[in-house]
Amino acid sequence: MFAPVYIIVSSMTFLHLTKSQKISCYDTFELVSEFKEAKQINTHSSNAVAAWAVDSGTDGIFAKHTCTHTYIGPNNPWWYVNLGTETVISKIIIYNRIDCCATRLAGAVVRIGNSNASPFSENSPCGERILRIDALTKNPIEMSCNPPVSGQYVTISLPGSQPLTLCEVKVYKDIGNPEVVCPDDITVSAGIKQSINPVTWNPPEVSDNFHTDLSATCSPSSGSLFPVGFTKVTCSATDATGNEGNCSFVVNIADDKEPDLVCPKHITVKNNTDQYQDPVTWNDITASDFVGGSGEVWLHDISSTCTPASGSIFDVGSTIVTCSATDGTGNVGSCSFVVHVIGQTFESNDVRSVLTCPEHISVDSDQSRTVTWSDLTLTSMSATCTPPSGSVFDNGSTIVTCSANDVNGDIIKCSFVVHLKARSSSDVSIGIVCPRDITFNTDQPAVVWNDPELTDNVGTDVQPTCIPPSGSTFEAGSTRVTCYAVYPIVNISCWFNVESLISATQLTGYSHSDNESKDTHHYFVIGIGCVMVVLIASVIIVVIRYYNAKRKQITFGINMKTQEETVTWDLIK
Repeated sequence: MFAPVYIIVSSMTFLHLTKSQKISCYDTFELVSEFKEAKQINTHSSNAVAAWAVDSGTDGIFAKHTCTHTYIGPNNPWWYVNLGTETVISKIIIYNRIDCCATRLAGAVVRIGNSNASPFSENSPCGERILRIDALTKNPIEMSCNPPVSGQYVTISLPGSQPLTLCEVKVYKDIGNPEVVCPDDITVSAGIKQSINPVTWNPPEVSDNFHTDLSATCSPSSGSLFPVGFTKVTCSATDATGNEGNCSFVVNIADDKEPDLVCPKHITVKNNTDQYQDPVTWNDITASDFVGGSGEVWLHDISSTCTPASGSIFDVGSTIVTCSATDGTGNVGSCSFVVHVIGQTFESNDVRSVLTCPEHISVDSDQSRTVTWSDLTLTSMSATCTPPSGSVFDNGSTIVTCSANDVNGDIIKCSFVVHLKARSSSDVSIGIVCPRDITFNTDQPAVVWNDPELTDNVGTDVQPTCIPPSGSTFEAGSTRVTCYAVYPIVNISCWFNVESLISATQLTGYSHSDNESKDTHHYFVIGIGCVMVVLIASVIIVVIRYYNAKRKQITFGINMKTQEETVTWDLIK
């Protein structure tokens, strides 16, 4: 049978080669017994002194003068080594004789303590008694002190009358620190308006060269409350020898919430000065950031910037203004609104063409998508839009500018906004309902209606606007009234018709004097009477033509209220 081979690499390293060629390194143990003071109960000869057991020789052959030997007899022999100071011992390796008499070591007891007086009963045992089978192998015998034992003296006692022979005794102190493996760095999003956040993690893994069932303690401990920012957590484990291992990781309570900005509503202004545009201004944008402090939560106001800035000159059309703010951790919040400048209308005898763009288009979408609209025309000329209909639009607001040449060769432009808004967890519902179509007489001075009804679930104070507004006067015919409401994310609109009717007075050509008052029913009766008169006159004409063929001309009058008319025609021959 192949016997294991023990090789001393250095005073700090011990290699054990087995048949399978596995290597066990003891470089985390310190040899503390070599060349220290050693004594035994008695000495068989001058070539078998106690010091041979700590001289670093492990030959195992007595004739080579590397082994101790006591007398034969009923004297319960013993041997000890003085380490010089109290030391915590974890491992002892005993080298037995290999030339003969190996079983003599069976029954020996190893103890560690601060007493050097036989029978060393005050000292603590390290491992079990050496068994006969262990001694017969003639292999080094490893004694594990688990838990480790502290003492200045390491003693070996052999009950009975057999002599005690030791070829080498190696006493090891455990100097290896436990290996502690911490979790990876932990990042947790800070809760809104929350300054401290509980964080938990799995216990660190602990391994040791000798001791088992070690655990680590962390400071702060798992489940503690952590402030916003970076906190170092240190975990440590200590073995029975007093060796300590540690590791650390970082808990980051991340302020990853961007600042909140509140932009104004879309701004519509008129360019009332020829060849000059007035600057457009608005109030400062409110930007706030919730930040967790030490034990408290506070609202931190931060500055914001807008592009273009308040007070800028805006061209006729729609311009998107984007405002942003950055907090102390680099989070950027933003909002946007539209400044729409309406061009000046000049009085002129010339008929100017108007290019009408569609209403602003708002689409709920989680990603870029294609947006289309109906073609725009101006005096049979197609308009060109940039970007064109059918383009792919990204999330956010994009201004579409359309242009065409009129009959005079002038370029006519208009613009509108395509806004793609990412869907939220709760759907947004916005609606507008216009009044029903309105019919009135043209002699009515003004037309009044109730405001359109708005329905939404966004909680925004929005008021509808109608063009023309309620209370306006209308010409004869049909007029479309368009009403709209401007929300921060979308504009919505509806329309209805205002239809004017010609009054009975206009039908008959009769107008009342200032002091005359007639109701609508009276006008209707007069109108019907006029129609009946015309029918009767037609019948009379036919009769006269039949019975008075000799007459060349007939004349009669029709009196309609205060107006007299004479009707003449030639007889049909």
